Amino acid sequence: MPGVQLILLPGNLTLKYFWHPLFTEEVNFWPKLLMLMLGQFFVSAVSAAIAAVLLQVIKGKQRA
Repeated sequence: MPGVQLILLPGNLTLKYFWHPLFTEEVNFWPKLLMLMLGQFFVSAVSAAIAAVLLQVIKGKQRA
């Protein structure tokens, strides 16, 4: 599927730079999947929140 790497980027980044140094390959599937999903949705939610705040700030400056 085109674009799947972009969609999964937040989860892959958290696995690579945060979770992987803490755990090795001996981690079972379900805990690793949980860590991936936590990273995927947390990073995406924080990015969306920052974008929403920035849009509100930009819109507020345009009205003034």
